[in-house]
Amino acid sequence: MVKALLALVAIAAIAVLGEAYGYLRSGVAVIVFFALASFGFKYWRDVGLIPPEPEQEDVRDQQLRYVCRVCGLQLRVEISARDRAPTHCAEPMELVKEEPRTPLRPV
Repeated sequence: MVKALLALVAIAAIAVLGEAYGYLRSGVAVIVFFALASFGFKYWRDVGLIPPEPEQEDVRDQQLRYVCRVCGLQLRVEISARDRAPTHCAEPMELVKEEPRTPLRPV
């Protein structure tokens, strides 16, 4: 039903515009219009489908530290949004357990 109505509108637009601008130009213009309109509607429909932001959890007290075994980058995680390790150099980083250090001088 909708496709038939769109086809009827396209034929009417070609007929009306064809007298003034030529039928070939009018046909190309109608095809380009419908292609751009369908792309625009699909784009705005997909914008509304963005997933919600994940819940973030404060993990400072757990003292999570990850190390990239490829380049040696060390990363301390304070706020986590997922349960898996971060990646670096296209590889997952490894969790390093470490005892908390005592300060060099008393505080």
